[in-house]
Amino acid sequence: MGHYYTHDGEPQHYQVTASGKNKGKKRGTTIRDAKKYKLLPSVSEICSQLESNGLTTWKIRQALTHGHEIAGQHKFPEATETFIGRATGMLKEETEGYADFGSMVHDPIERYIKSEISGVPENFTLQEVSYIDRWNSVLHATFPDFVYLGTEVPFGNSTLGYGGCVDVLGYDRTLGVFAVPDLKTKKTKENTAFYISEKYPLQLCAYRDGFNQFDKLDFSKCPEALELLKGRSHGFPAETTIIGNLYLSSTEETRQEWVEIPKDENETSSKTFSLLRQMYFLRKNYDPTEVSTKD
Repeated sequence: MGHYYTHDGEPQHYQVTASGKNKGKKRGTTIRDAKKYKLLPSVSEICSQLESNGLTTWKIRQALTHGHEIAGQHKFPEATETFIGRATGMLKEETEGYADFGSMVHDPIERYIKSEISGVPENFTLQEVSYIDRWNSVLHATFPDFVYLGTEVPFGNSTLGYGGCVDVLGYDRTLGVFAVPDLKTKKTKENTAFYISEKYPLQLCAYRDGFNQFDKLDFSKCPEALELLKGRSHGFPAETTIIGNLYLSSTEETRQEWVEIPKDENETSSKTFSLLRQMYFLRKNYDPTEVSTKD
């Protein structure tokens, strides 16, 4: 399934099957649908150019095969498939559980931010409060006077040819900077660093540079932030915008950490995403920047 957006920033991740035995049922949006309905690929779709699912699967199988051989079981080649099956099954079980934890954390934090913006109180369970407290402990230590501008805000940028949905957007009145703190949940082990994917800086730069739905944000508590965006059709100013990931460990309950993307890496990541964007357009034979939504 692909993630796509309209030029107005509306998510179009699913389509309704028009005919056949699955008529009326939802299915994932494809590149064919994108071309037909003139949709914009998401940031994650473009970043997927960095990997090949088939190649990744092959690499995993090769690693497991070699591991099985090294373990001294190569005398029984028929056992290799059993070993791979068990190992991949355990991995699936582990990653599915990890995804569930991510949902459990993201939902209450999103609701909390919405309540902070609207001023309408929200009720949370004790477990949800613990997630929110962990989030706040890092956010407040990093940004002393942080104001939420929006959460889960979708956008569609016709000029650059992509869309997305930003977890959190904010402005720090003391530091005088915009901030895009993207929440990530990770399994960790004691004394080991959080795993940082090469995609994370690319995604954050893409959000910062492509976001254009300023009218969907709430600047009531910091009108000075809106002043800084005057004359901009899209994108937050790179020189006054901090981007990074706020990590919460799913295995160490008291471990959370802010990892900022350094300024020098910002420029490189922004250029890399731009190249991936062009690669996507070429490989898919579809350049949404050349498509008129009025045709």
